[in-house]
Amino acid sequence: MSEKDNIVYEITQQRVQQSLENLELVTMSSSDGNIGIHIFPNVFYITATDGGEDQSALYLGRSMYHRTIDIVHRGKVQAFMRKHNASVFAPKLYTTTSDDGEISLNAFHLFSWNGSASDHQLQSELDMFLASCNRAFTQIDEAFPDPYSVGQSSSND
Repeated sequence: MSEKDNIVYEITQQRVQQSLENLELVTMSSSDGNIGIHIFPNVFYITATDGGEDQSALYLGRSMYHRTIDIVHRGKVQAFMRKHNASVFAPKLYTTTSDDGEISLNAFHLFSWNGSASDHQLQSELDMFLASCNRAFTQIDEAFPDPYSVGQSSSND
């Protein structure tokens, strides 16, 4: 790594977006600083909080698993989530449950940039977050297979 790679700069929406583009990802951005990344079938968001006068903005990465799981599997979902969260640094998983009894699994990570980071740090942590989320979502696919996917039979058939 060259000396240039160790220089830290303030984190901005433009730097985050450029780092994602350096990873050859297509991004979407909003006027309020949120960035979206679509890696089929998932969508990821990088959002910034207002740090106030004396604090730098905090950046949060989040995504929602693309399928829901019936509430009858709640115990298995909770066990999966506890095991996952205890064994990995990022992302952490949490659930939400709809009024219709559908469980959604969500991933999040609070980036540890403390207001500034080198280009290498910024890109590495973004890459880690996206890769770790995709790995977690693949593990969810394996633990909770879609009964209507190719090669699976449905109990309704």
